[in-house]
Amino acid sequence: MKIAIYSGEIPSTSFIENLIKGISEKPGINIVLYGKKKGDVKYNSNIEVHYFPSSFPGTVFQIIRNCILLGLSNPGALRKLFRISSFAGGSVRACLNRLVQRLVVVRNLPDIFHIQWVKEADGWLFLKEEFGVKLIASFRGAHINYSPVADESLAKRYRQSFPRFDAFHSVSSALIGEAQKYGAAPEKVYRITGAVDKGLIVNPQSEKWETTDAVLNILSVGRHHWKKGYHFALDACCLLKKRGVRFKYLIVGGAPGEELLFQQHDLDLKDEVEFLGKIPHDKISGIYEQADVFLLPSVEEGIANVVLEAMALGVPVVSTNCGGMSEVIRSGENGWLVPVRSPEAIAEALSMVVENKALLPEVVKSAQRTIADHFLLSGQIDAFGKMYSEVFYS
Repeated sequence: MKIAIYSGEIPSTSFIENLIKGISEKPGINIVLYGKKKGDVKYNSNIEVHYFPSSFPGTVFQIIRNCILLGLSNPGALRKLFRISSFAGGSVRACLNRLVQRLVVVRNLPDIFHIQWVKEADGWLFLKEEFGVKLIASFRGAHINYSPVADESLAKRYRQSFPRFDAFHSVSSALIGEAQKYGAAPEKVYRITGAVDKGLIVNPQSEKWETTDAVLNILSVGRHHWKKGYHFALDACCLLKKRGVRFKYLIVGGAPGEELLFQQHDLDLKDEVEFLGKIPHDKISGIYEQADVFLLPSVEEGIANVVLEAMALGVPVVSTNCGGMSEVIRSGENGWLVPVRSPEAIAEALSMVVENKALLPEVVKSAQRTIADHFLLSGQIDAFGKMYSEVFYS
């Protein structure tokens, strides 16, 4: 069985790279990757890698080369590809980029083509309809929760294309409900959540909760985007400061925009709030170890992997009740859930952490049990393997 795991970039995000590595270790499976080269990576021998050209001359050269090779090996496939490829609309370069990508894929066809970002999925339907490739698309948070709400043309594309897919993967039950609005049949959707490696589960440093006068170290990790809700978190920090709570709030995720910097200044939080640039994923555990509590103030999520990582590493979590977060956190048992867009509720939950530190060891143990029972990478890879097998033989 030959499976394409497609995100458009090589290497991709950490959770997609974990999927590639894990599935490639399953017997009887070969992996093929297509995309633009974003860095160097060493894969197992049963993983084929086909890079898309990044320059205009390279694109033209690869179109000519692949047309000749495909024409010699499978002229019928070349005729099909030109018949379905539209050169109307968009720039010449965009049309050529689309053509070269299709040529690269058709010359190296998989049995299953798994698209990681559903917004791009309808552009690959021709693989199923012209070449018999099984097609799977993943639902990941924003692309289902709000992108089609904000863009009616995208919603229309979803409604037209979703009934034509062989299967879908969703990171949460909440997203399955949203996807049904656009024609995704629930019986075709596999719920496979995010996951972490078992090695992340460590004994927490309980002594950091024993001091009563220490500064509360709050951590958030994630890109600077409105859906992450950082402006609500800063408003909550302002309330904490007014209550006399001593704290430091570290936000890891690249350079903040003007809006957040102005809000930090306007609320007089320069000494309490720090923005830190992107940290390589393999270095991030050291940042978690310094935190007393992890805050997810998001407006929208699927199931946030950063929360799973925090729970595994023994950091108590305060999260908004957005997306699929209630599928992970049982409020008051293995973390705390607060309403979306409520600085007051965030501040109250963080204050409660300060005032009830004796509760934290049991909350952390419960969180780690949740991860061990339901969110380990080994179980996730088994679930993906089952999905691929069922789709392949369907």
